[in-house]
Amino acid sequence: MIRALSALTRQVQVLFQEHLVGIYRWEEIDFSPPERVIKPPPETWERNARGRRKRPDMPEGKYEQQLRMKFGLWDLEVEGPVKHPPLGWIRLGGADTLEGPLDSETWKAIAKTIKQHHEEVKNVA
Repeated sequence: MIRALSALTRQVQVLFQEHLVGIYRWEEIDFSPPERVIKPPPETWERNARGRRKRPDMPEGKYEQQLRMKFGLWDLEVEGPVKHPPLGWIRLGGADTLEGPLDSETWKAIAKTIKQHHEEVKNVA
């Protein structure tokens, strides 16, 4: 079974391998630790008309389907489809901000933004 955090990490690796070679290295990324899913205890569940506990919609897994990382001037946050259906969501922060659904076009736009900023800084220095 493929775990959500592994799949999201793999997508970020593909971004670096295909678009950011020579600009940043995979070893330069600082990952934030994953956040644990907090499930409500059974005592807090609502009760139905018969007085039985009604199970709420529980999040899946032990950890949130979310990656947060920093590299260079950039902060990248990738959220899985459980938090933002149907695809997931990507946010790039730092020198420029960009966000969009978790698809190939957004990855290309993020790579283009990072490359453009790298070229501008390279030309100034």
